[in-house]
Amino acid sequence: MIFEQHQFRSPDIKGVRLFNNALRCGLIRQPYRDVENHFVTDQYALVLITGGRAEYTGPSGKKWQLREGDLFQRFPGEPHSVRFHPGCSRAYLAVPAEVLALLKLTESSFIQNPVHRLGRRPDLEEEFSKLLRLSETENELFSLLVSYQSLIARCIQCASDCISPASPEGRMRLAAELLSDPDCTLGLEELAETLEMNYHSFRRQFLSWSGSSPGQYRIKGRIERAQQLLLRPGSSVGLTAEQLGYEDIYSFSRQFKKVCGISPGQFIKKTRT
Repeated sequence: MIFEQHQFRSPDIKGVRLFNNALRCGLIRQPYRDVENHFVTDQYALVLITGGRAEYTGPSGKKWQLREGDLFQRFPGEPHSVRFHPGCSRAYLAVPAEVLALLKLTESSFIQNPVHRLGRRPDLEEEFSKLLRLSETENELFSLLVSYQSLIARCIQCASDCISPASPEGRMRLAAELLSDPDCTLGLEELAETLEMNYHSFRRQFLSWSGSSPGQYRIKGRIERAQQLLLRPGSSVGLTAEQLGYEDIYSFSRQFKKVCGISPGQFIKKTRT
C-alpha cells in the first residue's frame, strides 16, 4: 500500500493516495482562498462541503453557490472550476473512472446533476473520517474498494432522501439556509417571494417550524457567526462587522450586546484570557 500525507499550507489538511492513486480520500480545512481553474481529473470524485462556502462552475459554465452540506461531483475528463472561500472545509473521495461507468448502468439520477444539497450532515462527515482512518491502515484493495463504493452509495441515498424544495418542509429548510447565509442580501419579504409565499404566511410557518421569527433567526445566526470570527487570531470588531455585512461597527456592537449581553470587545477579552 502506498500512503502519502498531503503537504499543503495548512496543518489541517490530510489525505491518502493508495495503489498508485487509484483510491484517494481526505479531509481539508483550509484557512486560505483556494482556486481550481479548469480542473480535470481522470477519476470520479465526490466532495462534501463541511463548512464555509465555495463556488462550483461546471463544464457548461453553469455556476452553483456552495455552502455547508452541499456535495459536488468531479467527472473524469470534464473540466470544471471551484473557488473555495477562506475557511472552507471539505471531505473528499476519488475512485477509478470505471466506478462511474457502473453507476451509469443503474440509470441513477444522482449523476445527472453535479451538485446536491444534502443539508448539514455531521454523520456523513464522520463516515468520510472513518474511511480516511481505514485507508491509513487497510492494505487489501478489494476491501477498500468496497468501503469506498459503500460511501458513494450512502451519498446517493442521502441525496434521494432530501426533501423537495417545493414541499412545505423543503421551503422552511431553504429559508433557514438563506437566512443563515451571510452573503444573502434578500429582505424578508423578498425571501418570501423567492419561496412563492406571501410574507405573513411565510413568517407564521417559519415561526412554527423553527421557534423563531425569520428576523430573529437571521440575527441569531449572524451573531453566532460573529462569535466564531471573533475567536480567530488576529480578528477585530471592525473586521468582523465588515465580514458580516453590517453598515458600521456601532450597529454591529449594539446588536451583538443585545443578543449576548456583552459587547464584542468584552467577548474577545473574556474568551482570550
